[in-house]
Amino acid sequence: MEDFDIADLRNLRHVRVGLGPGLNVFAGRNAQGKTSLLEGVALLARGRSFRTDEVRTLIRRGTSGLRARGTARHEGHTTELEVELTPQGRRLRVDGREVPPRAYQGRLEVIVYSTERLKVIRGPMRERRQYVDRAAAALWPAYRQALRDYERVVQQRNALLEMGVSALRAPLHRRRAG
Repeated sequence: MEDFDIADLRNLRHVRVGLGPGLNVFAGRNAQGKTSLLEGVALLARGRSFRTDEVRTLIRRGTSGLRARGTARHEGHTTELEVELTPQGRRLRVDGREVPPRAYQGRLEVIVYSTERLKVIRGPMRERRQYVDRAAAALWPAYRQALRDYERVVQQRNALLEMGVSALRAPLHRRRAG
């Protein structure tokens, strides 16, 4: 990502940041917005915060919503990303066009380490699985589609199991009789 701007995220009114290739370091005194800046980068990359699911806590007090925009470059291709959060919901845009979360994710991959990430170690298995899935998708883009296909098959299996064993046996029984 080359540059991004954030408006009305926590204590940040409007910030524009130019990033260089490789490691970028944010330094400053406590409570100046360094973590909020990182949260903005993660929000832009993932479409959601790494710190909370409570959208209203992200929006700067006295404003109606927040916006994060940035330009991602990958293998010579430029993509404009935008996330807009309001108390009513979330809007994700790629190159100015609104898209669903599955079409947004994977355009910009970041890994954020913070004390909140200890959920990956101490939290439920779901946190670890999602962490590994995100990392694998960043390394191998085809993994994301394989993961979607797998999740669809698991949903179908679970729906059949909820219907009960009789629903599973009925089609087999009819086939044998015919």
